[in-house]
Amino acid sequence: MPRSRGNSKESKISKYLLRSKSSSDKITETSSGRNDSESVQKMATSSKSGERSEATDVTNTELKELILGMEKKLLNKIEAVSGDVKKLEARVNDVDTAMEYYSSKILDLEKQAVSQKEMTELVERIKVLENQNLQQEARSRRYNLLIYGVNPVLSDGREDTQKLVRDFMSTNLKLPDDYVNSVIICNAHRLPRMIKSVGTSDDTSPTIPGIIIKFGTMFDRNRILRSAVNLDKTQKISIRTDLPPELKKKRYELARKAYDLRQNDQIQTRIKESLSDVWIEVRKLSTDPWVKR
Repeated sequence: MPRSRGNSKESKISKYLLRSKSSSDKITETSSGRNDSESVQKMATSSKSGERSEATDVTNTELKELILGMEKKLLNKIEAVSGDVKKLEARVNDVDTAMEYYSSKILDLEKQAVSQKEMTELVERIKVLENQNLQQEARSRRYNLLIYGVNPVLSDGREDTQKLVRDFMSTNLKLPDDYVNSVIICNAHRLPRMIKSVGTSDDTSPTIPGIIIKFGTMFDRNRILRSAVNLDKTQKISIRTDLPPELKKKRYELARKAYDLRQNDQIQTRIKESLSDVWIEVRKLSTDPWVKR
């Protein structure tokens, strides 16, 4: 690079000398009548003007080359930035697409969650309604008692069920005759004869249909039920409260379990009832409190 600049300067000087000589010759030929001082002055002015023009031409060229180089670099940078912007736009589009996808998934999950919540609430409401219906049915049966194991007594081919029940109270339950005669019995009849299946009946003697009795007062119903302790266990007669079918089934299963507990664990058992449930209570000794099991 220094050598190139030197060559450029030498070329400029040579051109300057040639121009100076040519100008001197011309001045001599055309201005022979003028004095030497004027010729020299004109020659010097012409030489300076040519040198200034040449320097200006060189400076403009270098400036153009510099501007073109900078413009090319700027264009290259703009192209690179444009490529990066396109890549960034593509990534943004991918992110937008992913966001739309996951937003739709979230909406689906929210809908499913709402549906699941509604389903759970619906199931809970159904359970509440079923429990209310069960309690209502249990209330409608509260005045009833079921007696199993009492043989039928026929007169002229028919059975007087109410008379049979009153005789049962006097003879088997050992209740006073004046009380037995005062008991209000709204209705009493034999249950339909059915084939016994496991867990569907309290009847311990499937060959003899049970008797259902509806009493006029809860006082009479409860006194008859408490008097069941006077029954002769060898006769296989039992008295039960009247329950809805599902509670009756549960009571049957618990009665079998209670029997096994008495035989195997040598503990006392009893079956308790509410309007919507049946359960076992146990104790080891008569002095111990009853415990739900």
